[in-house]
Amino acid sequence: MTESWPAVPAEGGDQNEGLADHHQRGRQIVPVVAISVAMAVAALAAPMARADAQQFVGAQVEEDNAQLAYWLPPIRRPDDEFTNGTRLTLSFAGSRLWSLLLGSHAPRCSVASPGTCAGEMPGGVSWPRFSTDLTLAQEMYTPADWHSDANPVPGQRPYAGQLLLSGTSYASTPVANTALSLQAGVTGPPSLAGDVQEAWHRLIRYYPPLGWDHQIATAPEFDIGAAESRVVANASIGGVPVLSVIPRVSVSAGNVLTGATAGLETRIGYGAGAPWNDGAGNRVPRFQIYGVGAARLDYVWTELVLDRSSTDPAYTVSKLPWVGQYEFGGGVRLFFLEAEYRAVTRTREYQTGPPHEPYAAITLAVRRSW
Repeated sequence: MTESWPAVPAEGGDQNEGLADHHQRGRQIVPVVAISVAMAVAALAAPMARADAQQFVGAQVEEDNAQLAYWLPPIRRPDDEFTNGTRLTLSFAGSRLWSLLLGSHAPRCSVASPGTCAGEMPGGVSWPRFSTDLTLAQEMYTPADWHSDANPVPGQRPYAGQLLLSGTSYASTPVANTALSLQAGVTGPPSLAGDVQEAWHRLIRYYPPLGWDHQIATAPEFDIGAAESRVVANASIGGVPVLSVIPRVSVSAGNVLTGATAGLETRIGYGAGAPWNDGAGNRVPRFQIYGVGAARLDYVWTELVLDRSSTDPAYTVSKLPWVGQYEFGGGVRLFFLEAEYRAVTRTREYQTGPPHEPYAAITLAVRRSW
């Protein structure tokens, strides 16, 4: 999805009959797979959100795309590799999963309401506040020659799309946030990634992507994960946080991604507290503005979009186990509205891939708890 080069008409030509049949079969199973995935994730997410505490507290939409990388000249903004990611998240107070895990140790106030979830245990240890996020995401990946070669090219990553539904349960205190997640989805034509990119490029009269008929085959996806973030250093002025240093570690297992991550994030500005903390223990300013910088290292054991091959012919790439990422940006919050921009750069992900993969992430959110 880009506007860097001039528009050109779509290229014609006969399609290989076998590929056309393969593509048509993929389209025919879209409804069946989509319904199956939705039912699976609904079953997985059910224990995460408490039926008697489904208070809606916020919504968030995130768009990831290299054409949003405004620090680069337009001609240098890539439209391949991680081509686009779109995420819609709905947030709710309460988590049945955490209440089940903690059992009798979970006080009712930590489940029912986001405003009264924080209590104190003997000795001054903060009770966690529980919440649940439900996220629908679509991701698309394309090779370097997406607009010039319809056939897979050795050494280039395959076309790949993912349509994912996830549920994440959080247990938070003013200085720590623990997350448990379940994710399921589908790759291949039912992800609709190819249809979305082709439709968008027709709309803006831009180069058509030529090789989605060769995308990785349809397959179900499943993933479980856990993450821990903790404030290790902070500063405030007049009760308003102005600095937070937050390391984060995470692990995941499944065919979406099996691996681990360790990183560090620093936030500085007016109201620059932990992102999960609405100001417990501090005065919550109705206006906040902050800058953010972060770096992390990923260990990747398996990753479906790089491990699977293209179709007809089948080409694969050699994935690298260690991938770095650094980002910088900033955000602003005004009453219940929030906006954030991050410039992200990832290091080489496979041996024949580009040395750097830049893109930007824009997030817009509404928080009822504000």
